[in-house]
Amino acid sequence: MDTKDLREELNEVKGMIKDVNYQMQELREIIGRAFDSDEKLPVSQHYEHPWYKHIRERSIDDRAGEQDPE
Repeated sequence: MDTKDLREELNEVKGMIKDVNYQMQELREIIGRAFDSDEKLPVSQHYEHPWYKHIRERSIDDRAGEQDPE
């Protein structure tokens, strides 16, 4: 397997993650509409796939580490 194959597989996985994000967001919106609009539901929050959350938090940690003089 060469780098071209790996790149294609990575792009395919990224596409699948994006699809899951969209599907989860749609489900949250549908569930939210099914309940009384006066009731605040936790599903009204934007869904973030755990992989994106990991990358975002790692990026924040990296930036915080750059600010430390150590």
